[in-house]
Amino acid sequence: MSERVFAKIAGKILAAVVSQKGGCGKSFKTRCLVQAGRYRGHQVGVYDGDSFIGTTYRALGSRDGNGRLLTEQDPLVGAGQYSLRLDGQREELLNSLATGANTLVHDLPGGAMLDVARVVDSGREGRFDTLLSTVAAYGYSLTLLHLVTPEISTIHSVKQYLRAFGSEARHVAVLNRAFGSDDDDFAVWFGSRTRKDLLSLGGREMNLPALKPSVLIKLDSAHLPFTLEIPHPLLTVAAGGNLLAFRRAYMAQLDTISDWIFP
Repeated sequence: MSERVFAKIAGKILAAVVSQKGGCGKSFKTRCLVQAGRYRGHQVGVYDGDSFIGTTYRALGSRDGNGRLLTEQDPLVGAGQYSLRLDGQREELLNSLATGANTLVHDLPGGAMLDVARVVDSGREGRFDTLLSTVAAYGYSLTLLHLVTPEISTIHSVKQYLRAFGSEARHVAVLNRAFGSDDDDFAVWFGSRTRKDLLSLGGREMNLPALKPSVLIKLDSAHLPFTLEIPHPLLTVAAGGNLLAFRRAYMAQLDTISDWIFP
């Protein structure tokens, strides 16, 4: 990592959860990151950059007393949304900086690198100069959270982002353990040149622990965060124990990168 980028860590953080591969856990990572940050008292704004799907928006958006999503959302309390793929909307990636939040998290759709380049740059892959200079001008620095699964396409995605942003961003490989609990399941990643390149840039790794699907469904159905107090009337004792184990594991992993997310 360049000294210039390292020096900006003390500033505000724009964090983007990315992968060129869809369905690898970006939205789940986003909700965990945001809920954990808010639980710990950090000022965190969040935006769902794929409004056509809206997974993060539904999970984190503010709701009325009947459980319906509010039309007007404060992204520092609930969640904003836009479509990175649409002209006239993708600029929200940068316009969100006007909130002044200490941490801004954007859940970007799969295969979105070219759309990121179109926000203010030429639209050609690999050209992000104006975007990066604008982020810096508003007192932010960029952290890219790359979702990694045993699928080689997620590793190719990390390679593409490393080539595009290099040392102008901080890079975190997030190993989604829902796709494999053993390191052997990620043998291709651990043996890859891409991993070596990420680490040589000063990048870091963290695990995204697996949460039992039945527990996640209960949280989703009641619009509850994973940081809720245990015991809880909607969870069995076993489900509560599973959630506690997940929370301990996730918070411990988050601590390894927290200085790159929460200034």
